[in-house]
Amino acid sequence: IDQVLDLYRDAIRNTRYVPTYVSAHVDSARLCLEAQMPDRAIAAFERVEEIAPGLGPTRWYLGRLYLDRFRQRSRSAADIDRAVEAYRGILEAAPEHQNAMAALEGLFAGGVKALEIGEFLEPLYRMQEQWEKLLFLNEHLLQYQADPSERIALMHRAAEIAESRLLAADRASIWMQRALLEDPANEETLREVERLAAVNDGWAQLANTYADAIVSEIPAEDRVMLGKRLARVYEEELGDVERSEASLRYVVALAGKDQEALEALDRIYYEHGAHESLVDVIKRRVAASDDPMEQVELNYRLGQVLEDDLQRSDDAVAVYKHILESLEPEHAESIKALQEIYTRKEDWPNLLQAFEKELAVALGDVER
Repeated sequence: IDQVLDLYRDAIRNTRYVPTYVSAHVDSARLCLEAQMPDRAIAAFERVEEIAPGLGPTRWYLGRLYLDRFRQRSRSAADIDRAVEAYRGILEAAPEHQNAMAALEGLFAGGVKALEIGEFLEPLYRMQEQWEKLLFLNEHLLQYQADPSERIALMHRAAEIAESRLLAADRASIWMQRALLEDPANEETLREVERLAAVNDGWAQLANTYADAIVSEIPAEDRVMLGKRLARVYEEELGDVERSEASLRYVVALAGKDQEALEALDRIYYEHGAHESLVDVIKRRVAASDDPMEQVELNYRLGQVLEDDLQRSDDAVAVYKHILESLEPEHAESIKALQEIYTRKEDWPNLLQAFEKELAVALGDVER
């Protein structure tokens, strides 16, 4: 072997014709390869790459030799870097090169320089419309990507591929719900999970995901937001009013003055005749309101529920008096309500006061 290599070295020294020069180096490198002299083969192929860069076979051999040396002996990161660079060079020139592609995919699957290789493979997969491989790539990259925003972006891209390229909206929904569990406050995720749930009739699954997200370690304001979304899904999409009410109660326990949740509970209790619960939630709405006019309207409704639905006239009277004494002295509806209660109870002295109050309002003689 050494004698033959000496002949090649003589040929290299004695020629200035580049093709012959390159050919001699290539033949020398292949001979070293066959003789299981990998380091000398690498040196020869590296010289070929210097003289005539970009030769596909040269880069292929170099990539394989670097990788073999890394696995068998060196464990040097430099050899991995050189192998990846060689395979990338081949694919940049010839994206259809299956062996180079398989070599990079093997490294990627093994977790070797996964982020770098994944970034390189993604546009190749898109160009070749290899959508299943692209989904696998996104899935695998999540193991190595620690940046929260990049992780969400990977999941969003996977959902887009699943829906628009593979026509698999159910798989897209799963990806978006994974993104939701990682970042419940992401507006795009929240929008897409509900759109995909509507496409797939996947509201039950989404409700479970919302519930899982709520009990995870997230800020209280995110729990409140998700609780309200969960309540809406239960009521409007799944027809489960009981669970919707429970979700809203959870929200109110976290944020006692959340007007949206209180209004939803108000509506549910009113529509289903839950008068005792309605009294409680109206009182909560009164306490949460800073609007004097709204306080008047809510208190008047409270009085009506107490009087008409629960027959608690004394409590209703106290509410109507509170309106007239503290909120709106000329509130005609409260005056009329008191007159009706006093008439029914034959409470003539208080009825007289109610009529006098009505007359004072008519004459504009009421102190505010």
